Amino acid sequence: MTQNNKFVEAENQADLIDKISFNDAYSKLEAIADKLRSGENQMDIDSLIPDVQIAMQAYEVCKRRLAQVTEVLDKQLGNVKS
Repeated sequence: MTQNNKFVEAENQADLIDKISFNDAYSKLEAIADKLRSGENQMDIDSLIPDVQIAMQAYEVCKRRLAQVTEVLDKQLGNVKS
């Protein structure tokens, strides 16, 4: 299964958290952003839709992972201060 398929086939965002690492999601975001910035291929709306869907899923994975890390750090730092 390719990385794109993991994003598209996930039934919900919770599935993505379990299936996709932060690094994979972030790499996918970078790749899509680079593709959009490069303008090498005149993108039509039909080819843009899947990229936007995958980018939104990857963004959500990154956002949730960062929130999890922040929560753990807040708890740990709170324990250190006590």
